[in-house]
Amino acid sequence: MVDHQPFPLRADAARNFFKIVNAAEKLFTEQGIDVQLEEIAAEAGVGTTTLFRRFANKAALIKAVLDRQTDGVMAPALQRAEQEPDARRALLMVLEPALATNSDKKLLLAAAASVGLMNMELPKAFIDGLDAIIRRGKADGVFRADLTEEDTPRLMMMLTGPLASFDPGSEGWRRYLLILVDGLTSATPTALPAALPVPKVYPPFDGR
Repeated sequence: MVDHQPFPLRADAARNFFKIVNAAEKLFTEQGIDVQLEEIAAEAGVGTTTLFRRFANKAALIKAVLDRQTDGVMAPALQRAEQEPDARRALLMVLEPALATNSDKKLLLAAAASVGLMNMELPKAFIDGLDAIIRRGKADGVFRADLTEEDTPRLMMMLTGPLASFDPGSEGWRRYLLILVDGLTSATPTALPAALPVPKVYPPFDGR
């Protein structure tokens, strides 16, 4: 698991950190962006001073939640996919758990989008892993040759967008995952216009 802390934490500080992140995931999933940091501190059983010492605002907390999700779900999936020789299957091995994990967290995803964290630059290791699978598939002739690295984060946004339209626990996202992956593997693809660069800077979020 990747350590997202800038320096090692004392045992009590580490416990507080994970209690806060656990509480943040729970409340952002239940209430979305409207939850207040004071509510998260109360849910975690820590003082607001302790919370603000580690997290200046909601964006920082949501980023910590998404980072942990990337480490706990996406990183193991990427490791398993590296052992899969078929690039199409490898891509599904990564995308299926990613979407399943988020299918019941529409308010968390909406909160992430509202603070500029759904540009998919955030989980860089995840996007880099997808890029590696797609490059392998292109080299093997499995995926269309005109895919670029600029496409990857936007393809993920295409997949996560419909999640809010499904009932909790629904696997309706599987239909759109297969439509998209089949489009990547089209034997007679339609010529595409040029891919535009992915923005690197989004407006800062200062709200609490």
